[in-house]
Amino acid sequence: MVPKTFANHMDSLAQQYNSVKEDVLSKSREIVRQHYADICSGCTGSEDIIDISAHGKRGHISLYASCNHQTVRNSCSFFRFPKKKDKERYGRNYQGRKVTPIVENDGDDGLEPEPHGDASLEPEPHPVQHAESTIVLQAEIDMLRRLSELELKSRKMNFPFSHIKGDPKLVLIYTGIPNAEMFYIVLGYLKRFKLSYYYKWNVTDFSDEDQLFIALQKLRLNYNFLDLAVRYSTSETTVRNIFNTYLHALHESLFQPYLANLGNIPSVQKMQEVSPIFEEFPNCRFLIDCTEIFIETPRENLRAQKDTYSAYKKGQTFKGLIAVAPNGVICFVSKLYPGSCSDKHIVQDSEFCNCLKPGDLIIADKGFVIGDILPKGVLLNLPPFLVNPQFTAQEAKYTTQIARARIHVERSIQRIKSFDILKDMVHNFRPFATVIFQVCAVLVNLQKPLISDE
Repeated sequence: MVPKTFANHMDSLAQQYNSVKEDVLSKSREIVRQHYADICSGCTGSEDIIDISAHGKRGHISLYASCNHQTVRNSCSFFRFPKKKDKERYGRNYQGRKVTPIVENDGDDGLEPEPHGDASLEPEPHPVQHAESTIVLQAEIDMLRRLSELELKSRKMNFPFSHIKGDPKLVLIYTGIPNAEMFYIVLGYLKRFKLSYYYKWNVTDFSDEDQLFIALQKLRLNYNFLDLAVRYSTSETTVRNIFNTYLHALHESLFQPYLANLGNIPSVQKMQEVSPIFEEFPNCRFLIDCTEIFIETPRENLRAQKDTYSAYKKGQTFKGLIAVAPNGVICFVSKLYPGSCSDKHIVQDSEFCNCLKPGDLIIADKGFVIGDILPKGVLLNLPPFLVNPQFTAQEAKYTTQIARARIHVERSIQRIKSFDILKDMVHNFRPFATVIFQVCAVLVNLQKPLISDE
């Protein structure tokens, strides 16, 4: 999908190309014409002495000159080669003749050959002027350099953020952020911090806007690094440097100050102001659930494969805890644990209980048998277990009420998993899988609220 502005962009580059070519050709003609005027007064003012033109795919310069003058005389001379018939006649006349140079010797009678000494038949070297060739070559190099810069610029800017910022649907598809206004808010927030590149060398070929765009494309659509490198005419290492840098920058600037700080979680009173759909559970503060993401099978040893194997998902996974407020806002995101860990272990190890206060109500699934580890005074609502062959009417109603409430945490998790980088995470991302998971969660909070989708 290429926006219409791309065609206008290419037309502009074509105009710049023609302008550069004409400028270089004009300067080259003037330089060479001046050179001939300096060495030959007979060439001064002649418009047909040279002809410089650019041709071919790369715009090579050709020089045609009607003057072979190499001296400081005031006239030009031209060398004429014999015609073919004259050349053959000269060859027949001199064929077979032996010419011996002789000198007269006063002391002796007769003739003797002249000694050759150190004479050589090789012509003496004559200095040849190459000024015009150097000028033309330099002009061609200059033009090719400028054309290459224009070509490289056009290739690198084949899909900048400016091409989609006018369409909120495209912005959401490529970045996971709802619109361009929110994108620039995030970018402005990142600029408040000093950016330290992951590979210790700065990326200067792309603007901050497009670097953030590249990193978000990797998170949202999980393009291969080589694919992104080809799209933006750069190296794979540069793309990796951009992604790793902005991934950690987003985590430190958006996740750490807010979701990682348990003191920022709203109280029950704040929840009640924005959660009218939870009339059945007025003191509900959190809905919690664990989610699993598939990973590439660990290569280290069998112990790592055993730890990450999930009996529920029938494969290798990482597992994380999500806590959502009644209005659908994600309030807590744990680190990732091996898929074999139980829900109870994750709740206890993640320090989630530290943000709970007496009187809070937690709504969870049947697997969260955590009543014994919750702080005193904290209530836990779970769907009723089926003891009898059939639920009673009261149990069925209660199950429906809990299911209606829990749908919001499930929808929040679904939004997190809409970031394709979390689908079958490769081995290279395992060292910072938690960072990726938490950044995707904080980007979900920037999207439109779930309540408005009702």
